[in-house]
Parts: sequence; C-alpha cells; structure tokens
Amino acid sequence: MKVAATMVVLTLLSASSAKAGTPMTGVELLKICEGSPSQKAACETYLRGVSDTLDFVGGAVPSSGIMEKCVPEGVTAAKLRLVMTKMLHRKEIHKNAPAASLAMTAFSAAWRCNPDGKYRDAEEALGRAIR
Repeated sequence: MKVAATMVVLTLLSASSAKAGTPMTGVELLKICEGSPSQKAACETYLRGVSDTLDFVGGAVPSSGIMEKCVPEGVTAAKLRLVMTKMLHRKEIHKNAPAASLAMTAFSAAWRCNPDGKYRDAEEALGRAIR
C-alpha cells in the first residue's frame, strides 16, 4: 500500500513539472496544494519531506545555523500546506523559484528555524505574516 501511495504522489508531482529533470516551481506547487483532495495529499507529502530535510540539515550540519528541529512536534501536514500556500500568495515572493527552496524559506520563517541567520529580520516579518 505504501508503495502504491508513493507512486501516486511521485506521479502527481512529476506530472506538474514542465520538463523532466527541472525542479518544481512555487507556481506548480501552489496548483497542487490548492487542487483536488489527492493533489492536496501529494502536496502535504512533499512538504513533509521538505520539513524532514530541514531537520536532517539542522542535525547533521551544525554550521548551517538551522535549529536541529525546525518544525515543532505536532504540526500537521495540513498546517505545512497552509503555511506554504499563504506564503505563495504573497506578492513579494518569487513564485518561479524552486518549490523546495520556497518551502524551506516558509518553514524557517514561520518557526524561526535559523535564529542567527543573516536575513533574520525579513524572516521574522515573513513568519508573522504566514503564521
């Protein structure tokens, strides 16, 4: 069952990308995150993967400045999707940037995962706007 679900998610996400091998953009992710229930589930799975990646980087690469646990325990995948869609609806966000980078920025801002980062003020302002 898990393999079948994973295949569905990968198919939905890869079908959204215009060219094979190019990263999904924020525009493409937003369409999935606001799409059908199965697309929303695919979006949430993708965003959970980004969240897990942030945790890995925070734990494995101390020089990254990212806290070891970025997204707090108990935050649902639906909440990750809400934070992401709120960010992607902001005018100043470059929506054609890679979706994973935008998601990392959104989560870092929402939960202040990089408290000593060089863009701390901007991240705090964005975090207040998307929480």
